[in-house]
Amino acid sequence: MRVYFVNGYKFPGEVRKAIRMIAKRSQDAFFEVMGAYPFVETIHPMDEDEIRADSMGDGGAGYMEIIGTKIKIAIAPNLSPYRSAEVWVEEQAHAIDPALSENVVRNHIVPEIMARALRR
Repeated sequence: MRVYFVNGYKFPGEVRKAIRMIAKRSQDAFFEVMGAYPFVETIHPMDEDEIRADSMGDGGAGYMEIIGTKIKIAIAPNLSPYRSAEVWVEEQAHAIDPALSENVVRNHIVPEIMARALRR
């Protein structure tokens, strides 16, 4: 899978590389774990207001938002490369199945997909 960054310069090169690597290596892992492939190709950087607002809820690292028939994934650009890859996996899982709880995604799906993808 190819990913595209909106205002990619806001993400450090190592972060862009990590997200691209996990996007490429996780295709089969997503299918094995969730029965579907990740499909949101465009990644947006979160701005400071979004990070602050999201931090008041359940994180601050990223979010997935359904806007009409489109899905937006945004990731905080100041994360480590590994954490950015985890957030990408988490938000793709939410895009595939928005009804899944944060607990299931964060504690079961993300670790399993990351482990499978990094073994390949």
